[in-house]
Amino acid sequence: MDLRLSPDGTRAAVVSFASESPHGVAYVFDLKTGARTRLTFEEDAWFVTWSPDGNRVAYSVQKAGTKYTDLFVKRGDGAGERELLLSSDNVNHPTDWTRNGQYIVLNCGDLSAQQIWILPMFGDRKPFPLFPNGTFDHFDGRVSPDGKWIAYMSRESGNLQLYVTSFPKGVGKWQISSETTQPAAAWRGDGKEIYFASSAGNLMVAAIRESAESMVVEGVHPLYRSPFINTRTHATFDVDPKDGQRFIGSAAPDTSTLPLNVITNWTAELKKK
Repeated sequence: MDLRLSPDGTRAAVVSFASESPHGVAYVFDLKTGARTRLTFEEDAWFVTWSPDGNRVAYSVQKAGTKYTDLFVKRGDGAGERELLLSSDNVNHPTDWTRNGQYIVLNCGDLSAQQIWILPMFGDRKPFPLFPNGTFDHFDGRVSPDGKWIAYMSRESGNLQLYVTSFPKGVGKWQISSETTQPAAAWRGDGKEIYFASSAGNLMVAAIRESAESMVVEGVHPLYRSPFINTRTHATFDVDPKDGQRFIGSAAPDTSTLPLNVITNWTAELKKK
């Protein structure tokens, strides 16, 4: 499942497996009215992200009979035809669309061997890598509201950690998390905080202070115990892009009231089978 809030915080673009379809389906939900608009049909949708004006949704679709994906964009109200943005013999998924509308950020490659690529929305629209010489697994790039930085997940150290580098040149590197982290991170609307989920189950916040060409991580602390599902492939929560005071996500089931069953003498039962 993938989930992203619209820039105004009133709608959510979601990819989920619906009971009426065997495929991953992209929807837009109106958070005020509960109305649902279906964007994809008879195809496997994967990741979604909003255009900065909130009018369109970019999403990836698996090509039939292959593991590869195409990248499309369609109006969020479902009207009109979709537009093909990128087609290649590769796995490409959108993870962000910059607020100035100039770039879409992609996960490129198979799981555990991904790299961040950047698709310009101008000129010849030729994608390029964030780290041209990068050999490590890195993915789930999210660009800061001012367009200067990109937060991303990386296994460069061996464990999955959250880092920030400059955008779009990928110069400099600041480590945000000190423990194994779950994808993906989200920026507060003013760019002064980054939210992410730790593998220990906490929703974390990192305070950021930036200068012209550098930044300082002023502190990282837990906000609360995360109620959201942990997954290594998709975003399961997002933050209100305006002020960071509201979170939305896929809630994990409450197992606190489940019964605990203890089976004794189980080897004897096996011998009877």
